[in-house]
Amino acid sequence: MKKITIYTLLAILFSFASNGAVFRNYNEVAGKWKYELPDAPEGYQNGIIDISVKNDTLIGQVLFSGENKTPICDIVYRDNTLTCNVYVEYEYIKVKMVIKGNKMEGAVDTSDGIMKFTAAKIVK
Repeated sequence: MKKITIYTLLAILFSFASNGAVFRNYNEVAGKWKYELPDAPEGYQNGIIDISVKNDTLIGQVLFSGENKTPICDIVYRDNTLTCNVYVEYEYIKVKMVIKGNKMEGAVDTSDGIMKFTAAKIVK
């Protein structure tokens, strides 16, 4: 009887461990990030990346200088790396960023080539 109980508990623990959703910690990535993308066209060189958590899923938007904003699609966060996609002026742009504490470094893959950017988390 003890063996059955132990095996059952182990099976439950392994099922939780294999389900990444149970152990996700999005606090590191959630929040507002001020970004700088110097090689981008004017109006897109700086702004805010706003990421939040809804129903254990990351959602977000990019707020460009001025009033322009666009939703962030297909956000995946794993091993301090966040990948996502955005549509800017009818162009599908792939984004990859690495988060190190309150700093972020990454690149956007556009039709004009790959451009590097940096961001810093806005701490209240």
